[in-house]
Amino acid sequence: MKEKSNGCIGGFQRFSTEDGNGIRTTLFLKGCPLKCSWCHNPELISPNLSVLYNKKKCILCGDCVKVCPSGALVMKKGQLRIDQSKCTGCGLCEEICCSGAIRLSGKKISLPEIMTLFERDRTFYENTDGGITLSGGEILFNPEFAYAILLECVRKNIAVTLETSGFGNFENLYILAKDSQNILYDLKMMDDEKHKKYVGVSNQRVLENLRKLANAKDIYEKILIRMPLISGVNDCDVDIQKAINFLNILQLKKIEILPYHSMGLSKSKEMGVKQKRFETPTDEKLLKIQNDFINSGIQAKILGFE
Repeated sequence: MKEKSNGCIGGFQRFSTEDGNGIRTTLFLKGCPLKCSWCHNPELISPNLSVLYNKKKCILCGDCVKVCPSGALVMKKGQLRIDQSKCTGCGLCEEICCSGAIRLSGKKISLPEIMTLFERDRTFYENTDGGITLSGGEILFNPEFAYAILLECVRKNIAVTLETSGFGNFENLYILAKDSQNILYDLKMMDDEKHKKYVGVSNQRVLENLRKLANAKDIYEKILIRMPLISGVNDCDVDIQKAINFLNILQLKKIEILPYHSMGLSKSKEMGVKQKRFETPTDEKLLKIQNDFINSGIQAKILGFE
């Protein structure tokens, strides 16, 4: 796989403690082939820069419409309308917006710029067994850029954890996994029809790639399963038992449970996209599911659970 020395990121989070060992910097790459109905970061789905619009802050001055070179912004019936498909990501609308109603999601960045960001927190990584987590979006959507970042981190002795949905080319996934410290692998649901309905694609590639990774002796120990739990979608006894059976067949013994939260709703609204509101499983349900995994021999942790 060739390296790509620049790309588009959605941002980064310093001092992250839930994306791998120790203190980490999580880098969010833009671009994702999935369409999860509960997506927490819908602004990362497009590989390109996107315009986010906060209607409550807008004073309807129309200055952004005047400077937009592509006609992506128009004023219609006293309301600002944004055509994301026409946006070129030039940033002129954000620059001229005096009320802060418009901002761009994403930033084009080079590998040296990224490494400068990482280097400033090296001491924290070294003292806590931490490092970098490459997330998204989906890293397999832009594997060449992810690979360039990974190799540069390896050269500079900075540990890298991957976070992936597993939906992508296995050869690219394996190349990335070889030099990583850990792999946080999303397992959303076992039922293929549900997966198509709620995630937008079949889960067959996801499951097959996980099988292959688990069968690779140099990768197996690195894998930590992550499962989002959405009430009424993938938290019933049948769904959980299917996941338990699958993980036990692969002898994967670690899982982190991620209860649903509604953070993506406000972001979707700013993008002009409607997202359905789901419900978080009750504490009682979460604890039961955790115990189901534990009783089957799988270490289970509920992230963010007090």
